[in-house]
Amino acid sequence: MHILDKNYFIVLGASIDQKISILTANRLGFKTLVFDKNPYAEARNYAYKFFVCSSTDFSKIKEKIKKYSKKIKGVIAQGSDIPEIVSRIENYLKIKNRVPIKSAKICSNKKLMKEFFKENKIPTPNQYYNYKKIKKIKFPVVVKPIDMSGAKGVFICKNKTELNKFSKISKNISNKKKIIIEKFYDGPQLSTETIIINNKSFTYGFAERNYKDTLSLQPNIIENGGIQPAKNLTKYKPLVNKYIKKIAKNLNIKNGIIKSDIVIKEKKIYFIEIALRLSGGDFSETLIPKSTGVDIIKCAIKNAASLKVENWELQETKEPLYVANRYFFSNKVINFNRQFSLKKIKNYKWLEKIKFNKNKKITKTNSHKDRFGVFIVSAKSISLLNKRIKRVYNYFKFNIG
Repeated sequence: MHILDKNYFIVLGASIDQKISILTANRLGFKTLVFDKNPYAEARNYAYKFFVCSSTDFSKIKEKIKKYSKKIKGVIAQGSDIPEIVSRIENYLKIKNRVPIKSAKICSNKKLMKEFFKENKIPTPNQYYNYKKIKKIKFPVVVKPIDMSGAKGVFICKNKTELNKFSKISKNISNKKKIIIEKFYDGPQLSTETIIINNKSFTYGFAERNYKDTLSLQPNIIENGGIQPAKNLTKYKPLVNKYIKKIAKNLNIKNGIIKSDIVIKEKKIYFIEIALRLSGGDFSETLIPKSTGVDIIKCAIKNAASLKVENWELQETKEPLYVANRYFFSNKVINFNRQFSLKKIKNYKWLEKIKFNKNKKITKTNSHKDRFGVFIVSAKSISLLNKRIKRVYNYFKFNIG
C-alpha cells in the first residue's frame, strides 16, 4: 500500500488540460476527487471519484468534499483561471501557507491586477479605463474582458472605430460585463512559469511566444505556441525573476505557482498579466519537463499537498533541449477533410506530440480554444527546431491563418 493511499487530492477540471494533473496525483498515490460540469469530460475516467459539478461552484464543491475533508491534502488548478476557488477550498480545508483569498481575487480580475502592478511598481503597459472620456488615446490598443483567459474577447484596435466596435464585443464576452483597455506594445513576448516553495522561487518556464504566424487572424490576438527556453531572451531572466519574487512577496504567496505573460519593448520588460495556476496547452505538461528535466506538475502537486519537494526534483539538466509547440488555425469556417495519414510522421523521434480535434467542421479561430490541431517538436538547436516545425506544417499542406 502506498503511503498516500488513504489521502485525497482535488483537481479542478477534467478536460484534456487537466488530464496530466489527475494522472500525476494518481501516480503519487492520491485518490483524486475531480470536478467538471461536463459529464463527458475527456479525463473523467482517470479520477478516483468524478463529480459532475462546475469547478467554479464553490458551494457545491464544498458540499461534495465534506465527507472526505479530513483526508484531503490539497487542490490544484491547471489551464483554468480560478485561483479564488482554489483559495476558498484551501481555506475551508484549513490548508495553510498557500495563496491568500485576497491575493487570489486580485489575480482573478485584470483591473485589480493592473492596479496591483501600479501600486507595487511592477512595470506594465498603460491602461485606459474609460475611453469615452479620454480625448487622446495612442493607438494601437488592446481591449480585453477583465475576467476571461485563453485570448477570449481580446482584440487589437488600431483606431477609434475599431475600439468602439470591439469594446462592445469584448464586454459582452465578459462574465462581469467589464473590460480593460491597454496600450499595445510591439515586441518579443515571454511566457514564464515559476513554482514558489517556502518563499523560494524557481522559474522553469521561460518561453518566447509566437505571434508572427497569426497576423491574418487580427483583430483577434492569437498565440501560435512558443519556444522553450527562449535562448535569445535569457539576458532578461534575472530581471524577470526579481519582479516575480517581488510579486510573490507582495501577494503573500509562500507556496504556489505564478505564471506570467511579459512583453519586451526597447529593452524593458512589462508584465501583461499573471495567473496563479499551472499552464494548460502543453507548457507545463511537455515543454518545461522536456527542456529542463523538471516535472513541474509533480512538484506543484507535492507542494500543494504540503509534501517536501526534494532538491533533486528541482535540478535542471545541464544541456537544455529546445522544445516548441505549434497549432493549426483557420480564418474561416471549413469542413475538415482528414484524408491524411499520421503513420509516417509519427515515426520521427523528435515529434513529441501531434493531435487534431475530432470536429468535422472547423470554426474560425477567434480564441485559443478554436485552434484545431497541435504538435510539439524538439531539437538541440533553434535552427534545427525551426526546420522541424516547417517540416510538420509542409507535411499536412494546410495553410495556417
